[in-house]
Amino acid sequence: MATKKRVMLDTNLWSRIGEEGTATTFVAALRDMGYAFVLPPSMLLEVMQTPNADTRRQIVAAMSSAQGLRLRTEVDLCTNEFRTALQRKRPAWLRSIPDAAAVSGWRTHWTKQVWRDARNDSEKFHQDVVRRPSLAAVDDWYETQLKNKQRMREDGFSSDFIDLELRCTPDEANTVMPGWDGSSTAGWRVLIGEYYWYVLSQRHSSNETQRQWFAAYLDIDRIVSDADEFAQFFLAELEPHDIRREWLRYAVGHTQLERKVKKSNALDAQHSMYLVDADLFLSGDQAFVAVLRDVRRQAPFRIADPRRVELTNSWTDGIIAALASVA
Repeated sequence: MATKKRVMLDTNLWSRIGEEGTATTFVAALRDMGYAFVLPPSMLLEVMQTPNADTRRQIVAAMSSAQGLRLRTEVDLCTNEFRTALQRKRPAWLRSIPDAAAVSGWRTHWTKQVWRDARNDSEKFHQDVVRRPSLAAVDDWYETQLKNKQRMREDGFSSDFIDLELRCTPDEANTVMPGWDGSSTAGWRVLIGEYYWYVLSQRHSSNETQRQWFAAYLDIDRIVSDADEFAQFFLAELEPHDIRREWLRYAVGHTQLERKVKKSNALDAQHSMYLVDADLFLSGDQAFVAVLRDVRRQAPFRIADPRRVELTNSWTDGIIAALASVA
């Protein structure tokens, strides 16, 4: 039996399918074409921010009808990639006994319970989502991108993320990531290293979920006790394929600066972390697809092929036509 191609649809397309009421025939058509769906929880959470309850229920019903693979959260998958890298390169940084019970509970919640809640208690779930501290990260991402876009104009940063180099004075470097001397370094190493050091060394509501996942597997006290070793690991030993999802998030964030900065950019960057789980990614957003094509050109590992869907007789017909055109 031939392996089914994995397709991931952007939330804007699930919204259109929900509005058109074509989910049943659409899902059947794609299965007949040999496609299987992957469903990132980040997209479900984006849908749950929809204010109109009827619209929200239509979209959730469409996504649920796909009966696709419900992916684990990006924080779970990113932590697992990092843990796998540490098993090979820094086993001393791992806990001797992982907190398997906590991990199992979190995974059950995010692959099963949230989907039940979205179907059965949509309004309560909606209210829970819009109160989440993580939504503040959307505004933070937006403000940071505005500043970075201005810096790109002034300092002439490379537009290709793969070629981005960062440098600064030793004093400035110490505030970014202790152990870094500020010398010219691949941008992804500095950006991801800075973020991981922040999560591991500080408790804050904005990073608590990531820290909890790290704590389930990592000896955090051991890691933060030696900033120089941490910097050596991130700045010289880690490779993009070790942390593909984080690399994608920052690559998309950097590439977005070539276009108009939008509030939706943070969610798009979050969704992009699942591109390693699909063969095709479809969206009606021309700008987002252009960003992903640029990132795919640079990525040193395989990611989904991004395709734009154009409206024909209906959005459903447009999606089917886009998939039918794939060789």
